[in-house]
Formats: sequence, structure tokens, C-alpha cells
Amino acid sequence: MINEELVKVLFTTQIAWTLYSKGKKVGILHVDLCGPSIPRMMTVEGKDIHQCSAGWVPVYTDKDQRLPVMSTGFLLNNRSDAVLWRGPKENAMIK
Repeated sequence: MINEELVKVLFTTQIAWTLYSKGKKVGILHVDLCGPSIPRMMTVEGKDIHQCSAGWVPVYTDKDQRLPVMSTGFLLNNRSDAVLWRGPKENAMIK
């Protein structure tokens, strides 16, 4: 059986790296509340995000800042922690 979430994550990371390798600037917004695995796949797991007056500042995978990543995974203390957001809090994070 194919894990649909894994396919989505693999597809997203492959498209992002391909566009990046062609000189494009591309970003990933990953709002998976059940299994935020994009930080691990993009090799930025454990990096810190920062908040400014305009909102959250993403984590960049490169020095040129052409491949930013924003994921709910950055807001968890541990990869296995559950995200227990519903309703207004979930919507506020996405915005």
C-alpha cells in the first residue's frame, strides 16, 4: 500500500530541489498537523524560526536564500510530539 502523505512529501521536496537547481527561487509552506516531515526531508530539522512584526521568518536551506521552508515541524519540541491545534489556532498559523 502506498502512503499518500509520503508521496506528497517526496514530490514536494523533489520539485523544490529541481526548481532550485535551475536557479529559481521557491519556497515550501508545510502545514501538516499530523506528520510535519518536510524539515527532515529538506535537512533543516532542528533549526529555529523567528517571529517578526510581519509574521514568521522561514528557515532557509541555502546561503543565497532561494529555498525557504516554513513548517509546523519547527514549532514542535520533538519530532514525535503531536500538534493539538484546532479551529482558530490552526487557522491563525496558516495565515
